[in-house]
Amino acid sequence: MKTSLNYKCNLDQNVLRQVIFTDRNLLIGLIIGSNLFLFLFFNDIQPNTKILIHFSNSLALILLSTSRLDGIYLPYLLPKIITFLLSNKKRRDI
Repeated sequence: MKTSLNYKCNLDQNVLRQVIFTDRNLLIGLIIGSNLFLFLFFNDIQPNTKILIHFSNSLALILLSTSRLDGIYLPYLLPKIITFLLSNKKRRDI
């Protein structure tokens, strides 16, 4: 018996979030945007060095976005880590 995949649209969420602004599309947009910025920033260097910089930047962003810490992806944890480090913590003396 064959089963078919039914792509259902969740009406509680925005359609743009479900179709266009998915995590994968945002990651690809971030990689393309950062490479365009680096392309404009590093205008005067050799083409081989420019390709190496773009490749290493793309690889670093992919590794950063797919790595997990305790089963949670790092892009979800980084804002919480930063706010925790910047907040005023009350310490009690023992």
